[in-house]
Amino acid sequence: MLAILHQFLLLPVTLLRIARIVRRECSPAALDEYLFSFHGFHHEPEDRHWYMRTWDRVPVRDIAPDQVVAVPMRHLAAMLRVAIEIEAPIRTYSLESGEGFRLLLPTLSRFMGMTRQRAAAVVAAAAKGREVWCESPWCMEESRHGAMFARILSRLTGESVASETTDRAIPAAGGDDEAFAHLVAREATEWNAASVYVVMAAHTRGPLRAAVENIMRDELKHCMVLSAAHTVLDGRRYWRRLWLMLVKSIGSLRHHRSVRADGAVFVTTPCSFLEAAFAHALTEFHIRRHVERTPMSVLREMFEPASPRQGSACGERSVARGRRPAVGRPLGAASMLGASQRARRRELLAAEFECRHRLALDGFVREELDGFRGAEDLGSRRSRAVLGVIGRCSDWRLRDALTARLRRYQLVNNRHSRGRSVRSGRPSDACRRSPAEELTQR
Repeated sequence: MLAILHQFLLLPVTLLRIARIVRRECSPAALDEYLFSFHGFHHEPEDRHWYMRTWDRVPVRDIAPDQVVAVPMRHLAAMLRVAIEIEAPIRTYSLESGEGFRLLLPTLSRFMGMTRQRAAAVVAAAAKGREVWCESPWCMEESRHGAMFARILSRLTGESVASETTDRAIPAAGGDDEAFAHLVAREATEWNAASVYVVMAAHTRGPLRAAVENIMRDELKHCMVLSAAHTVLDGRRYWRRLWLMLVKSIGSLRHHRSVRADGAVFVTTPCSFLEAAFAHALTEFHIRRHVERTPMSVLREMFEPASPRQGSACGERSVARGRRPAVGRPLGAASMLGASQRARRRELLAAEFECRHRLALDGFVREELDGFRGAEDLGSRRSRAVLGVIGRCSDWRLRDALTARLRRYQLVNNRHSRGRSVRSGRPSDACRRSPAEELTQR
């Protein structure tokens, strides 16, 4: 009872910590890096940072019980046990993601899972006693979470917990509807995990907090990518997306309470429930706002498969093929089903305008906007000034084309991505000519 009273008295401070963490970790530069990492994985295979996000170095041996704050130790230990079980790798889940998303977005299929051929190779290797995990970024990043949580729990309580799970994959290979349901389930899971880890980070400090934040950033990256993919497939129906995720999240909470001993840890006290709900709301707000501020044409380009002809200009490509610009084509069987005809037509007209007036737009950006110099961060003062100049243009097609070019420039050159590359010992990707710069040339 005293521990619950202590948590209640410190609730305002905890909520303030949660707000600060979400504001920092969901900054425009950070979310731009997460979104561009999807494109970088497919178009810059030489950079291993896009295969598995670089973690900050954490001295695990320095983690101690006194680094738990404003919550009973047994409560955080229960959260760690649930996280270990949930984060246990599931090969079947990767197989279902790979096969199901292949019908909707081929690039998302490669990012999230593995094909049946790859799954057969994994099973064959396991039969020979070799542990092999899939090569997709989601698998590589998720596979390290359970082990890290187990090490943290061992340092805090001394107990050893095996990474086992009772979860099963949701069948997703039957058709578009089943695959889209799988996407919603995966998106809700990543949203829940990221929000819960934000709460855990708010109740820790020192090396313990740094270790939790490493995992939290992985989940935020996955949530950002899946939210963008959902928007590409279903249009900008954000309230429908939120409703679908809430329904799935409530079902997951009931599942955890029924099959796990500590499954009710997140709702045992009103304070715990308020903290989790607050983190969920803030995370969804920042990610949704970031997706809203990114033009649909740019989101589509992020999910386009790699092509040997991508180096050519969009205008030349559409003239040579005798069709509309490639930026407007459907990316999958169910792409843009939720978009209105008006929004779809506007996107096509803006893309056609950009291709026809590519050289004039290049000159305008170079002469009037100084090549977007200093506007690498979406939330910076310079970026807002550039958007102000764009907003004064009379032609909506010109505004849309310039806004799309600015967002492409920011995704390729965001400073957060540069900082990560420097800390990981690799040359800055934003300071060298790379295939990703093709985005700014369209």
